[in-house]
Amino acid sequence: MVKWTEDQKKAIEVRDRNILVSAAAGSGKTAVLVERIINIIIKDKVSLENMLIVTFTNAAASEMRERILNSLVKKIEIEKEDSSFIREQIGLVNKALITTMHSFCLDIVKKNYYKIDIDPNFKIGDTTELQIMLSESIDQVFENEYMNEKSDFISLVEAYGTNRDDKALKEIIIKLYYFIQSKPNPLGWLKDAIELYSIEKEEFDSHIWVKSVKENIKYSLESLKSILHEAIETASEEDGPSEYLDALLSDYESLEDLEESLEENYDDFTNIIKKIEFLRMKSVSKKRKEEVDLLKIEKTKKLRDDYKKIIRKLSKSLGEKNTKEIIKVMNEMYPYVKYIYKLVSLVYEKYLELKKEKSFLDFNDLEQFSIELLKYEDIRKYYQEKFDYIVLDEYQDSNIVQETIINSIKRDNNLFLVGDVKQSIYRFRLADPDLFIEKYKNYNLDEGKNDVKIDLSMNFRSRKEILNAINFIFDNIMLEEIGNIDYDENAFLYNGMDFKENYNSSVDVDIIEGNTDDIVEGENNNEVNSLLLDMQKTEIEALHIAKKIKSILGEKIYIAKKNEYKAIEYRDIVILLRATKSRASVFAEIFANEGIPLFSDVGNKYFEVLEIKIFINLLRLIDNRFQDIPLITVLRSSIGNFSIEELISIREFNLDERFFNNFYNYNKDDLLRKKIIEFTKKIDNWSFEASYMKLDEFLWKVLKDSGFYNFVGASIDGENRQGNLKLLIEKADYFEKSTSSGIFSFIKYIEKLEKSSGDMGSAVSISENDNVARLMSIHKSKGLEFPVVILSGSGNKFNLMDLSGNILIDKDLGFGLKYINYKERYYKESLPQNAIKHRLKKATIAEELRILYVALTRAVDKLIIVGYVKKLDSSVQKWKKTISPFLILESNSYLDLIMTVLIKHKDAYILREGLEDYELIENESKWNINIYPKYDIVKNIVKKEEIDSSLKSKLINCDFTLDENNLKFVDEKFNFKYKYEQNVMLPSKLVATDMKKIENMDYKDLNYKIPSLISSPKFMTTEKIDGALIGTTYHKIFQNIDFKNGLKSKDYIINLIDKLVSKNLIDKELVSYIKINKILKFLESDLYNRIAESEKYFKEEPFVFSKNINGEKVLVQGIIDLFYIENNEIVLVDYKSDKITSNISTFVNKYKGQLSIYKEALLKSTDMIVKDTYIYFIDKSELVKVEV
Repeated sequence: MVKWTEDQKKAIEVRDRNILVSAAAGSGKTAVLVERIINIIIKDKVSLENMLIVTFTNAAASEMRERILNSLVKKIEIEKEDSSFIREQIGLVNKALITTMHSFCLDIVKKNYYKIDIDPNFKIGDTTELQIMLSESIDQVFENEYMNEKSDFISLVEAYGTNRDDKALKEIIIKLYYFIQSKPNPLGWLKDAIELYSIEKEEFDSHIWVKSVKENIKYSLESLKSILHEAIETASEEDGPSEYLDALLSDYESLEDLEESLEENYDDFTNIIKKIEFLRMKSVSKKRKEEVDLLKIEKTKKLRDDYKKIIRKLSKSLGEKNTKEIIKVMNEMYPYVKYIYKLVSLVYEKYLELKKEKSFLDFNDLEQFSIELLKYEDIRKYYQEKFDYIVLDEYQDSNIVQETIINSIKRDNNLFLVGDVKQSIYRFRLADPDLFIEKYKNYNLDEGKNDVKIDLSMNFRSRKEILNAINFIFDNIMLEEIGNIDYDENAFLYNGMDFKENYNSSVDVDIIEGNTDDIVEGENNNEVNSLLLDMQKTEIEALHIAKKIKSILGEKIYIAKKNEYKAIEYRDIVILLRATKSRASVFAEIFANEGIPLFSDVGNKYFEVLEIKIFINLLRLIDNRFQDIPLITVLRSSIGNFSIEELISIREFNLDERFFNNFYNYNKDDLLRKKIIEFTKKIDNWSFEASYMKLDEFLWKVLKDSGFYNFVGASIDGENRQGNLKLLIEKADYFEKSTSSGIFSFIKYIEKLEKSSGDMGSAVSISENDNVARLMSIHKSKGLEFPVVILSGSGNKFNLMDLSGNILIDKDLGFGLKYINYKERYYKESLPQNAIKHRLKKATIAEELRILYVALTRAVDKLIIVGYVKKLDSSVQKWKKTISPFLILESNSYLDLIMTVLIKHKDAYILREGLEDYELIENESKWNINIYPKYDIVKNIVKKEEIDSSLKSKLINCDFTLDENNLKFVDEKFNFKYKYEQNVMLPSKLVATDMKKIENMDYKDLNYKIPSLISSPKFMTTEKIDGALIGTTYHKIFQNIDFKNGLKSKDYIINLIDKLVSKNLIDKELVSYIKINKILKFLESDLYNRIAESEKYFKEEPFVFSKNINGEKVLVQGIIDLFYIENNEIVLVDYKSDKITSNISTFVNKYKGQLSIYKEALLKSTDMIVKDTYIYFIDKSELVKVEV
């Protein structure tokens, strides 16, 4: 029997209220949620049919469903009187609305589609295809605008495009389009945002942007006040530099004037701050220096310098000098933003139109259509009456769209919202934690009120020592002023588990001290310098962490939930990173060298998988070797096998040159130069082979030649990693057959997929029972727990890229564009950008605080924080400052946030050596702080090259022979014939067109072949163009025929071909080989009329299914040219472009097997009978009905 806490009991038992449960990390949230649902079912006799239970992910919904089912099964034995009702509920579990918000919206739309004029057979579009459709929508809108030649549009492109194209402007449109989808009235929100640019002088100081700027200025002024207070106090002390007081008091008066003017009006403030003067501080005489503490002189000077820097920075950030100039700029920008509204609206409409043509919806459509449908009283009333209880899990990750939907269907007192706003870490998905915060502030602890909040603060996960450490840090940095969250006693984590005493129960903070040669920055290549420095720091941290892991293996930890001790194993350890990009590969290499098994759980998105990132960058390099990031990525991988030290040597060859120039021109070290030449030869050879090989065959050859395929196969989870690479080759084959050819086009195609987050299905995660350490992102770790957590990269700078760019967007402040004067060719920050930038900075730091909280609260028994700093002395000077909202906002890393507090703890004495002035914060938490100079970590590491060289030398010089028995043994092994060789050679996936070859195929043909001759240029050959290319062109034309328009003329076909040529979908040179009459003949057939009149038809429909061949399961994939539905049965049509050289029946028989596969695929996917099958032989213009 579970013993619930009083607060947990409240959350389970309180009824007829709107309830917000603030469930801290490890507080048993899910268990409480399930128990409440079971309690309502058993005690209140409310059926699952009358509950809506919304979770954040499909996986969470499945887990919730399973937990509810298991709990109900257990209740049958206990609640025997209600067993029949409970059995009925068990039967309803799989039908109940335990679901994500998107799935619930899908239910609303499916039931009420007829009210919003959408196809009842709509489907959720593939992410990649939808992304391409959105791009097409934007392209079409822009094409129309260019054709209209409107001056406003041309001016907009001139201003917000680039010198070469309109890509930057299109990116602004895309950003706005995606952002407004998180609003209940997308275009309405955008229209309101546009009107903010229309500013009148009378309302200037009350304008939302000006208020935001003023709010940020206030934070700066408060910080300045604090600095001056400290400086004045220090100068006023008996042994302080009192000579400085006149200047300091003058500064204080100026500061008071600034505060007063800010309250009055903006112009007064800007006038004062622009004209502010700093009195020179009087010198301390030689005689007085004997009486004054020199450290206090230095401290006061430093504080004054800090004050002056902040004033100057603040003055510079204000941009325009006065209200009049700001309003003038806004008036100039107003026509631009109005036109942007027009473009977004047109894209919105065009995208809807394209989706409608294909009966597609996306997830945003589901939410927006649900909002529209719930405006109908009958629909709204249906759901209000249906749901006695509405449960929202992970409420902190909701947004206003989802809130609007729930508010439409709730009653006055049937909401149960549960989450933890301190763990709201999905801002990039437009989650809005303010919804939770607002309710938390307005709801009551009193159960008698209608809106009740309940805090679950008992932690049933972590040791008391870890909880104390977390509370100490966040009590001081998670402030109301930063993210509207005050980490008070209600937010504290309280120990709920009985852990046995542990001899090593402190939290470790390991600071790695770098040095000044960590890469000197040149004028160019800041991105490259940043990447190399990041890789260098990561390598040092990985070496340190590997050593740390070895030192703690075997240590005893107490497993409280099992009441037993166990030794630490690899499987107990997780390494958390804020971002795994470029770092996972470094850890993998270091850990492999150190003999530590590591699984990099970097997410299940295909293009984020390490082996795919490396291989795609290799393809980029083969296509164009003058690219920094792809070059560095490949060099650092097993393909290039360059060490970080070698890359840094290349970088420092000429700091003002691009990295790739340094690489190809390097001549400083002969051995390194030789290595570069060998690598360059490989790239050149592959570039040459890419010019004549089929794409999939080429990719396979590169994988084999580079050794990369075997390398990933030998790593942890190697089989699945190799599977990912095979999937890329299959994608290349499909791309070449269906779209285009060439490595450049394929890379562009992949980049489109990547941008659209298209997921092709990636490696399956290893089992949790495997004894390996894990590396994952903090986001990936949310909801999980680990005995040992190592937070790595805590010294890495926060990513503040969202604060720059042509457009900044905020939910309350609208959007801010840069002011660009394209005629005079200059740009500057505008008022809205200034206002929004500071709001976003605050939101970013608030989110980073929450992400840090998630990271630290994953630890059960041991928490280790590792961070790299370049200059420890400089960092200490920053950390020792008085904690304030301003200081937290100026933090650059997790280590800054942690150490700003921790340096004031008694256990941080190692950092305070030599400091005279510092404050201490009393706290019971225990910390173990260590400083590791960089070279202490690497000095005993033998370079891989030295080991390789030593082994190579021994192998070359050794003398050995094999006796006859050994030779015979080797010969037998190499000439062994496997009984089932055919099945081994059978590929795991076949395309349907290969099925006709299966019976008598030569299995060796499945390997790639290199053509014996390179094809000659067109001007040197008299051969006819490849028939396959002509066939592909015919297929493209048939694929794009619009059967519903009923057009059957030659003109229609000619216009269609012209359109396909203009869109680069078919080659202009091939058009002359196309016979219009052969297409027209099909359009004039009875079958064409049947298709046109059909209920629905499908073109180029892909399929994949499993088929048993020779006793082995093989995946069969293909694309069906056309099928349509006629009286609930299917008619299948296939186009063939073969040259008919004999009786047509021979060719019919040739394709019967393929059509049989198509028929089987359709039966499996639709449960419909295929009643007729046709082939249209283009060469003979003959339509043949085929009996299959």
